[in-house]
Amino acid sequence: MDAVDENGRPVRFSFQFVKLSTGEVISITKGFKVQTKAATELHKSNPDARIAIEKKKKNPGHSANQTRNIQVDGTDQVRKFKIRLMTQFNGRKVFW
Repeated sequence: MDAVDENGRPVRFSFQFVKLSTGEVISITKGFKVQTKAATELHKSNPDARIAIEKKKKNPGHSANQTRNIQVDGTDQVRKFKIRLMTQFNGRKVFW
């Protein structure tokens, strides 16, 4: 999930998680982790995404809350999910 390619861009992956509020299973076929550090360098190819990330001032507390922000590839949609509710990653079952 944290991997980057040789150009420093996040590597795309697929995953599935359970939405805590409804119990619905959400599948993302192609997405990447939204980086907060050096976001402007990682998103040079998409200026709109870079601006959206730069405006974010509040510390999300991902470590303490065990959450991650994932952007669905090809869209501006960013999903926050709890990593403990992930059931599959790149087609492999996740066990906690």
